[in-house]
Amino acid sequence: MLSHKEWSVFEHCADRFREAAVSLGSSSEVFGLIHGDFHHGNFLSQKGKIAVIDFDDCGFGHFAYDLAVLLSVIVRRPNYPELRSTLLKGYRSIRPFPEEHEQHFGCMLAMRWIMLAVWKAGVYDPPELHDDAQEFARLRVKDIRERSLHKSGVTV
Repeated sequence: MLSHKEWSVFEHCADRFREAAVSLGSSSEVFGLIHGDFHHGNFLSQKGKIAVIDFDDCGFGHFAYDLAVLLSVIVRRPNYPELRSTLLKGYRSIRPFPEEHEQHFGCMLAMRWIMLAVWKAGVYDPPELHDDAQEFARLRVKDIRERSLHKSGVTV
């Protein structure tokens, strides 16, 4: 079980996420159908073409969140700045994405980790796996603190 202090990090991130959602709004330029779980494990590449798979998290959300899901997977890589820049350049070659929306990546990335921690806690019903879910949650709290993702306006 998370301590009150650890849980408060999650609550603070949820508050920042809600603020970002309000700030971004819900116009069709920023909000629509998203994959919700877009990362390397859910797309395939063959002959220069990419196919996306696994749509069980698909729904309506902010396009910035969909990008944050992928960023959450690569944020620990040493070449993260280059990868992030390349991702955004490629994304912007297809669809507009204002630079000011990047300020919300921090809280959205944190929310992705929180949702994964909550999912793992629900999936790991057997007692022998419960400790793994708690450890995962604690590691996400540590990641969020180290990157100051719980603070407003942090760009990752």
